[in-house]
Amino acid sequence: MLRYLTDIGLQHSKLPIRQHLIYIGKAPLSMPAGLREPDIDYRYTVLDMHQVDCSGLLTQDNPDALVLAMLCDFGERQPQAVVNGIFLRLRELLGDDSRRLREYIDMIEVLSENRDLKSYVKEAESMLTQVNIEQLPSYELGMEKGMETGMEKGMEKGMERGVEQGVEKGMTVGFHKAQLRLARNLLDLLSDEVIAERMGLPLETVVRLRNGEDLD
Repeated sequence: MLRYLTDIGLQHSKLPIRQHLIYIGKAPLSMPAGLREPDIDYRYTVLDMHQVDCSGLLTQDNPDALVLAMLCDFGERQPQAVVNGIFLRLRELLGDDSRRLREYIDMIEVLSENRDLKSYVKEAESMLTQVNIEQLPSYELGMEKGMETGMEKGMEKGMERGVEQGVEKGMTVGFHKAQLRLARNLLDLLSDEVIAERMGLPLETVVRLRNGEDLD
């Protein structure tokens, strides 16, 4: 850091220099925040991401901030809920830009190693592949599972109408279950009103989920 200071000072001699070190390592922070020797009293600011509350970053409409939140202190929040929320917000912010979304997910995968969150990231990636249609996070999962269930029931009856009715019913059931699953993942991150609006659920249903009721 002292070498950085002298190099920057040579290039920009008329500008004030303030140095900040952001620590993102896996091990507990142990490095000093300066150097004290005879005739030298040099200090700089150290920010340990382990100690930063993730709340401020999670509320930002900025993909970079959301990725950085992976390194912060989750507090009493469930890690899986936080990671799922980050993935869903990235999807919402980046829309159809799959290339940028993949780039941010790659960053998250690297950073997850520093917080032992690899298994949570894997689960969130699995969840994200099942949500992406019509701005409604659970639609694709409901379609896929619903069609599978409906087709099976319809084929058992051996009638064309049975297949059609089974598909329709299965889609509805699968869609609703997927909504409830994702709403539970957001309970630690968003208010009941926001969850209800984003997931297309009645507010009463979200309140019941928060109270621990099993609605499946």
